[in-house]
Amino acid sequence: MKILKSKKAFWSLLLILFLEAISAFWYLKKPTQLATRNSQPTISKTSQPVSLFLDPSAAEFPTGKEFQVAIVLSTGQKSAIGADVILKYDPEKLEVLEITPGQIFELYPELEIQEEKVLISAISQEGKLFSGQGILAQLVLKGKVPGETKLKFEFEPGQTTDSNVAIKNTQPDGLEEVKNGSYTFK
Repeated sequence: MKILKSKKAFWSLLLILFLEAISAFWYLKKPTQLATRNSQPTISKTSQPVSLFLDPSAAEFPTGKEFQVAIVLSTGQKSAIGADVILKYDPEKLEVLEITPGQIFELYPELEIQEEKVLISAISQEGKLFSGQGILAQLVLKGKVPGETKLKFEFEPGQTTDSNVAIKNTQPDGLEEVKNGSYTFK
């Protein structure tokens, strides 16, 4: 009976030591991984700028027919807290029918169509930042008369009263570039 108890004790002790070794190995590896994950990313010359653009950015559509244009946010390697978009258009040539929020942010406190502007405001919920490229919102548009028209972001670098993107741990406006749209109606 003592031998049986000794074997059980031996294997139990061996199992505990094995689990301790795995735990120690995991603990020693974890700080290195966390430091790498939480440290600020190194910005290389090839990193993508924080940008807003329209997709499609140029296209031809039949006059009077509805079409969709996506407003796309690209953050590169950075994390966005929220974004504001002001798009200007010529109401004599283009009609904005609808704004549909995208899914990259949880809250869209402003989705407004004005006479010559589209206003969109999107915010992440606490702890849920957006990184990468995704659709901020979709517009349903219609060309009113034949010819060409522009859809332009109101944007000046560093300003927070125009189109801008709030990036974690940076200035209030992290937006670096915009790409406007040009549409022709036949």
